[in-house]
Amino acid sequence: PTLHDALVGVFVVLPLWLGIATVIVPLQLGTSRLAFPKAASFATALYLGGAALVVAAYTKTPAPGSGRTVFDGVPLPGSLKALPNTEGADLLVLGMLLGAIATVIVAVNLVSTIGARRAHGLTIGRLPYFTWSVLTAGIGIAIAGSVFVAGLFLVWVDQHFGGSFFTSSAANVAWTHMLWLGGRPEALLGAAFVLGTGSDIIANATGKPNQLDMVTRGAIGAFVTFSFLTWTAGAGDSTAILAPFVNPALGLPALAAGVVILSWLAQLRGGLKPVPALVPLVLALATAALGLVDGLIAFTND
Repeated sequence: PTLHDALVGVFVVLPLWLGIATVIVPLQLGTSRLAFPKAASFATALYLGGAALVVAAYTKTPAPGSGRTVFDGVPLPGSLKALPNTEGADLLVLGMLLGAIATVIVAVNLVSTIGARRAHGLTIGRLPYFTWSVLTAGIGIAIAGSVFVAGLFLVWVDQHFGGSFFTSSAANVAWTHMLWLGGRPEALLGAAFVLGTGSDIIANATGKPNQLDMVTRGAIGAFVTFSFLTWTAGAGDSTAILAPFVNPALGLPALAAGVVILSWLAQLRGGLKPVPALVPLVLALATAALGLVDGLIAFTND
C-alpha cells in the first residue's frame, strides 16, 4: 500500500464531493448557510489534521503496511506491539480515525441541512438531482462511516490499551467489514454524487423536464442502498485484483447506475439547448471518468 492509496481511500474521493456539496447544496436549497456551520469548520480542522498524520505516517520506518492496517483484508497474526517500531502504523490509524469522524460530521450536517433548511415549497420529491444524491449518499456515508470509526477505535484500543478484539481469527469477518478499505460501502458511495451531478447537467443541457424523473431518483437511491452489498464480501475476496468488486452482488449497484445513464440517454434524444451546454457536460463526464479510474487504482491490490 502506498500513500496514494491511503489518501485517496479516505481523504480525497468522498471529502472532495462533500466539499463541493457544502457549497452547492445551500444554493440549490435557497438557504444562506448549512444547518451547523461551526460543525463544518470543526470537521475541516479534523480533516486537515488527519491528512497531516497520514502523510507523517509514511515518513516513518517501517512504513504503515508492515503491521495491521486497513489495507489488509484480514488482520495479520499477532500484535503490532511485537514490532520494534509501530509509530507509522499508529499515525495511520489515528489520522484515518480523524478523517472518518470529519466525513461523518459533514454528511450528517448536509443531511440535516436538506431536511431543515429547504426553501418554502421545495419538497423532497422536487429536490435537484445533485441535492437528492447528497441526501441519499449522505445517509449512507453517516451509517458506513460510523462503522469505520468504531473499527478504527477498536484497533487503537487493541494496540495501546491491551485490547484483544482483533487478536483472534474469529474477528476476521468483523475486520473485513469494519476496516478493510476494499470491503467498505464508501468504495461505491462516491459514485452516487457523480450520478446526481450528471442528472442535473443533462436536465439543464436539454432544457426540458425529465419524463423519467421518479425512475432517475429511484435508481440513485437504489444505487446507494445496493452499495452496502459490499459488506457481503468475505475475507477470501481480499485477494481479488479489484477487491471486492468481483463479488456477484456488486452487479446490483452497476444495474442501478445503468438505469440512471439510460435515463440520461432518453433525455438527450430531444436534443440540447442552442447554448453551449455541451462544454460542462463533457467536462463533467471526463472528471467523473478520471475519478473512477483513480478510485479503482486506490482499491486495487498491488
